[in-house]
Amino acid sequence: MAVDGQDWLKHRGDLRREILPMLYVEKPELAARIDRAAANWFAGFDRETALYHAFQATRAGDPMPEFTAADVAGLSEDELDELPLPATNAILQERGERSRRARYTSSEQGASEPVPTSKPEEVEPELIRELELTLRRGDVFEADHIFTLNNAFPRNPSPSRPEAAATLAYFWLSGQWARAMSLWRKLPKSLLERLSREDPGLYGLVLLEIEAEADFDGLVARLRGDEKLAATAWQARSEGSRIA
Repeated sequence: MAVDGQDWLKHRGDLRREILPMLYVEKPELAARIDRAAANWFAGFDRETALYHAFQATRAGDPMPEFTAADVAGLSEDELDELPLPATNAILQERGERSRRARYTSSEQGASEPVPTSKPEEVEPELIRELELTLRRGDVFEADHIFTLNNAFPRNPSPSRPEAAATLAYFWLSGQWARAMSLWRKLPKSLLERLSREDPGLYGLVLLEIEAEADFDGLVARLRGDEKLAATAWQARSEGSRIA
């Protein structure tokens, strides 16, 4: 819209919210061309706006742009609502916030973004990352909400399923120790070792505590005889969210 006494155009957020859904539904190719052109135009001087349009272009199959939390710190709730859900959730996760899937129940989301009520064959990777992110913060209450949301996570996952490791961490940190120990015994040793290396702040600490519970004397002996293992354990304790 034009602003009286000024020589530039200004967005009207209320009008944009009315027009955008119709544009993306009725003229998706035109919308994609506009977003790509806008992303290129703003790239040199307004990265946040350029990213906003790049996120919108993912509707047409464009790849998700690379970005940091600082790049998208200023995007408002209204702007996030305008973006495709995968883009919105990627932004929220990068900013350390809960995704829209974890934030709402199906009744709160409404019909436009329903949450499946039937248990999927595999838990969505987005939801697994959300659970891990919450556990890293030490927020067990929120982790419990995510884990139980619409029964998305099975209580007895197969060790080969991608959510098994996150389920193990959730069981242990939420005090369901018997479940955690049972699942830990089923998971491949190679997977546990890789998780400890790649994510010492969450999995490294959880697995260290589980091993201490299962065989404390044996763990102490291994730590004394293996400097690399001892260094990994110290890193896990330093980075973990449950430091005593």
